[in-house]
Formats: sequence, C-alpha cells, structure tokens
Amino acid sequence: MFQGKKFSIRKIMQTTTPPTPPSRRLPRLHRSVVCVAAALTLLLLGSGCSVVSVPRPVGEKPFALVAAEWEGIWVAKNDIMIIAVTNAAAGELRATTLKGSRREPSLESGAIFVTEVDGTLFASVLNKEDNAVKFPYLWARLRRDTDQILVWFPDAERFAALVRAGKLAGKVDGTDVILEAPTAAQLAALVAGELGPVFDTDASPAVLRRVAR
Repeated sequence: MFQGKKFSIRKIMQTTTPPTPPSRRLPRLHRSVVCVAAALTLLLLGSGCSVVSVPRPVGEKPFALVAAEWEGIWVAKNDIMIIAVTNAAAGELRATTLKGSRREPSLESGAIFVTEVDGTLFASVLNKEDNAVKFPYLWARLRRDTDQILVWFPDAERFAALVRAGKLAGKVDGTDVILEAPTAAQLAALVAGELGPVFDTDASPAVLRRVAR
C-alpha cells in the first residue's frame, strides 16, 4: 500500500495535531466509521454516546472505491488510522487504528462498508459492544475531499422521535435507537432534510486528515 516510502508512526504522534473546532471535541477513532458514530468507524469511532444501530450496512449500492483517494495514514486530533481498500467494487475498506499510549501502543482493525445514495456517501461499521447482536452495525454520513474525510453521525434523539412517531421502523432502547434498515428512499429523504435535521450537523463534523499516502 505504501511501497517505497517509510513512515514513522512515533513522529506522526509527536508532531501531528490537526486543529480541533472549538465548538466540539472530535470523537475517538475506535467508535466507528462512525459516538456514532460511523463512525465511520463510521464509525469504529469511539464509545460512550448514544448510538443509532442497524442490522446491516445502510444503503443498497456499494460505492466503487479508488485506492489512491482513500488509502493512507489519517489522523483526527491525536488519533491515527491507517486505511486500505480491501474490495474496491464492494466499497470495503479496512481501518487500523493506533490506540493506547506512546509507551504502550496497540492496534485495532475493522472493516468499513461505504455505500452511495443519490450522490451521498454512508459508512457502516460493526458495533463491537457485547449486546450488539441483532443490530450490529453503526453508521454515519460522510464526505471525502482530497485529503480529508468529514463524518456526520446520526442524532439519536432525533431518530428516536421519528421512531416514536412511526415515521421510521425500529425501537428506542434507553438513549439508543435500534433502527430497521432504512430503504434507499428513506435515506434520500433523511439526507434531503424531509424528516428534519437528523444528522449531527449543528456542530462541526468529525474530521479525518490524511498526512501520508
């Protein structure tokens, strides 16, 4: 993936600290992907927040990936993620996250499934919580620019309101939402805002920035 180049993870950890929007602390990368979010790991991107889970990756159309656009070393605040394309046609990525301290780092890896609905991208990742059996995926809306990925997580409170109103199938479990897989038409309506502002767009999105290809 990075043939002919040498990278120092320690150097990146010591010197790379992308700016954090003052209005929001960026989520950790093990949350999914995706307080998915995911989040992008779509989660894959952190835990401890209310989540909206689904039984399978959202969206019916895999997004055809171009390796040069996605692969590399990405950072969010002080977290580091290495992304590789594992199945371009199926929209499947593998993200490896460097966790722990500088003295005791560890690696965690997981698959990210990228789909497209009317030009909007979504990422789904497996929820690794013990109780995530029937609805094991976390998901998020995302956009990739040249060297950054923006991630918007579903707002659990707003999705809970839609489920209670019968506008989406699912159930509310405490502060979490267990959602039946939305159709492409429902996803398009969500993105268009026809069901209200359901993604966490009131604050800045989670941002991954690529520091090496």
